[in-house]
Amino acid sequence: MRIGTIILAAGESKRLGWPKQLAIFEGQTLIERALNAAARVTSPVVVVLGAHADQIRPLIPPPAVIAINDQWPTGMASSIRTGLASIEAQIDAVLIMVCDQPLVSSESLARIVEHPSGGIVAAEYNGTLGVPALFARDYFDRLRRLTEPDGAKKIILENKDIVMRVPMPESAFDLDTAEDFDRLAAAK
Repeated sequence: MRIGTIILAAGESKRLGWPKQLAIFEGQTLIERALNAAARVTSPVVVVLGAHADQIRPLIPPPAVIAINDQWPTGMASSIRTGLASIEAQIDAVLIMVCDQPLVSSESLARIVEHPSGGIVAAEYNGTLGVPALFARDYFDRLRRLTEPDGAKKIILENKDIVMRVPMPESAFDLDTAEDFDRLAAAK
């Protein structure tokens, strides 16, 4: 099965006040961490940029694909469509992830992609399901039809009875505010 990854990194980081994609954790920016983790387990990898694209683009080396979402202010659905359009012809399944879950590693992602599935495989954490999540080709049309402000989690929850769940407590930690970064620093 050919699995590609879409890394959602188009957001403005409004609550933080500066591009969280450029935040440093363990010697790497968050976008570099996400890209390196994804590239170890899937190919191709597409990074969807929007706000701050000019600052982030230099950190994305080939062979990663860069897709620019000019509609980024509308939400994640437009970024998912943008990313999917750029790699869809090359893949049988897509792993969707975000760049602000710094504890998600290549080992974490491998636990998701190692489950051959004709459906959805999703991370399970804090009593919910979410990304990172793998969607088989059968769900590509549904991903394209997402409307704002929805993201992939909507499809996951609509299908929660048939989703293959992978316990992934490390996915619960996402960075949106300065306080989140302080909590991350204190945890390490």
